[in-house]
Amino acid sequence: MKSSAMFGILLIASTALATPVFAGPVGVQRLSATQESSTVGELQSRKFQLAEKADLQNARGPLRIAYMVKQGQIDDVISRIENGQPVPANAVNEAMQPVTAE
Repeated sequence: MKSSAMFGILLIASTALATPVFAGPVGVQRLSATQESSTVGELQSRKFQLAEKADLQNARGPLRIAYMVKQGQIDDVISRIENGQPVPANAVNEAMQPVTAE
C-alpha cells in the first residue's frame, strides 16, 4: 500500500514539474514558410539599406557603431528565424526601426 501511494505522489510531482518544460514559449506565434522568407527578405533589404546609408553619411564614431549594432541585431533576428526559433513580432519591428546614435 505504501509503495502505490509513493508511486502516485511521484507521478503527480513529475507531471507537475514536466508540464512547463513541454509547454513552449507563450505568446510567440510561429510564422509560415512564406512569412519567414518574406520577413527574412525584408530584414536583409533593411540591412543593405543601413550599410548604404552609413556609407553615404560617411558615418564615424558613435554613429558608425550604432549602424553596426543595428546590423548585428538584424543578423540575430534573421538567424533565429532561419534556425526555426520563435521570434516575437516586436523583435522584428525593433530591428526595422531607424538607427539612432546615442
